[in-house]
Amino acid sequence: MRVPAFDFDVAILGGGMAGYPAAIRGAQLGLKVALVESDKLGGTCLHIGCIPTKALLESSELYHRVAARGTEFGLKAEVVGYDFPTISARRDAVVNQLYKGVQYLMKKNKIEVVAGKGRLRDRNTLELGGKQIKAKDVVVATGSTVKTLPGLEFDGKYIISSDHATLAADVPESICIIGAGAVGVEFATFYNQLGVKVTLLEALDRLVPLEDQDISKEMLNAFKKAGIDCRVGVKVKGASKARDGVSVDTEQGEVWARQLLVAVGRAPRSKDIGLEQLGVTTQPNGFIKVDEWMRTSHRRPASRSVRARARHAMHLLAPADRLGWSDRTAGAGKGPRGQVRPLSVHGVGPRHHSRRDRRFRQGRRGFQDRSDPRNSYRWSQRDRAHRRARAHPALPG
Repeated sequence: MRVPAFDFDVAILGGGMAGYPAAIRGAQLGLKVALVESDKLGGTCLHIGCIPTKALLESSELYHRVAARGTEFGLKAEVVGYDFPTISARRDAVVNQLYKGVQYLMKKNKIEVVAGKGRLRDRNTLELGGKQIKAKDVVVATGSTVKTLPGLEFDGKYIISSDHATLAADVPESICIIGAGAVGVEFATFYNQLGVKVTLLEALDRLVPLEDQDISKEMLNAFKKAGIDCRVGVKVKGASKARDGVSVDTEQGEVWARQLLVAVGRAPRSKDIGLEQLGVTTQPNGFIKVDEWMRTSHRRPASRSVRARARHAMHLLAPADRLGWSDRTAGAGKGPRGQVRPLSVHGVGPRHHSRRDRRFRQGRRGFQDRSDPRNSYRWSQRDRAHRRARAHPALPG
């Protein structure tokens, strides 16, 4: 039987916060790795997401604390102000420093970085331009992009996305933010601390609806105390330019602001990368269907399948071992996550409002002594993972 020739052990499509750590982990395990990236290494998180927004929040928080509570700490200043171009310059400097660090890690680990927009040709081949990269395994880590609502098109000036807001050269006098998830509440905090009038609209009945209800309640109280106009249960019907700003039409009436930030989540970049031609199954929302080993539906006996990094949210951090170079499974929702300002929100494992966790708390899983941490839901999940790892010492398939 003729053995096919491969250029690499692993080829990774996407050099963001899933792709490049996976490449490093593969190289550490002695694999020859190729990393295909059409833009800059680091992806959304490094360039237009987590890192630059935290740099902006650091500046706004420092300004706000001195301006609002400086005298309380014994600080005297006749004028406390901010220079946004300098804030932007610091943001870019932080990003560039970390970007150089990622580039160094690629060289240190002897990872071949291939610039270009890649596409899956078959189960072992990535194609970009006229070049082909063949590998025993392929990891799909193409990340995500911003979403909007029907009828709301980004123009970068009046109706903006989080990408525009992160890289903006100035701040508006007032802003309306649609969506009170992780992105929405962070930008609401940032603008509010700089003195911008903020109106926050959320279609569901609470802020950060994916977090525990107690967290949502505390955040709402903190936002109201900070002077942010929070409106939950508000359905947006549309928006249009009006009076040198944006008029947002809701079921409860008009909301006007100089600028409208649409922060309704992110969508996976899974189209036009060759998944359809390979028969890889995706969910209606575009996410790739994977099993507990992060394998897609496209596999063959006695071979590792095309693998996918299904998680796209910027604050979900997972070890690269989950991508298949370990005997541990990749349970969804078990990684650490975090949101910051004005409350530092962090968590590990399933959220308390999840169906399975509710069943546990209601006593339907047969646990008796709840004072014993070993009887917790998360502990039982870990035990099951360990048992499976012992039963399958090597990655199946």
